[in-house]
Amino acid sequence: MLTKSSNLSIDSVIYDLEDSVATESKELARGLVADHIAADAMQRSVRGPKEIFKRLKQKMLKSVDNLDTIVVPKVQSTADLHFVADVIRHVAPQRVLFRPPMTESSQQTEEAPRSRLIHVIGLIESALGLANVLSICHAGQRLGLVGLGFAAEDFMANVGLSKLPDRREVLFARSAVVNACRAYNLPSIIDMVSVDVAHGTSLEE
Repeated sequence: MLTKSSNLSIDSVIYDLEDSVATESKELARGLVADHIAADAMQRSVRGPKEIFKRLKQKMLKSVDNLDTIVVPKVQSTADLHFVADVIRHVAPQRVLFRPPMTESSQQTEEAPRSRLIHVIGLIESALGLANVLSICHAGQRLGLVGLGFAAEDFMANVGLSKLPDRREVLFARSAVVNACRAYNLPSIIDMVSVDVAHGTSLEE
């Protein structure tokens, strides 16, 4: 599957090493993905994805040279972003953390070669993460944060919400994430994933 992903004619590929990998297989999966990316297979492929994402938890790849974006699940405070940014600076000092336009020192990002930029997307999945979403976006401007994603299913489990047909139970949370990103000029907002694939109406909204 990793080899196949190098030649897919798609915009982006995401290596999800959290929910998509069984606990007993995580170490093996991390090693396989790290070796695959370090081998520069994506960069050699003409037909391959334009962007390479990795979703991580607990451990970082030893090398982020060929990554475009790191997706950080369960962001609950600015400390989570500081940790990721510190590791990136340690393992890849040649890379430049993304900074959104119109922020202090954003000119550094705008003038940096695009191949050296690295982006961070944080996932809001809990009540604590939502409560801290404004401070997360504010601090994230200097920590590579390009945007947030709202993980509705995990958020509902954390808060104890019941799923309604029109999904109004998460309307407040979705609105709060959008507002925070817009307030701090973060360009990317990823709305909740629709798991109701059996009914096309939910995907048409």
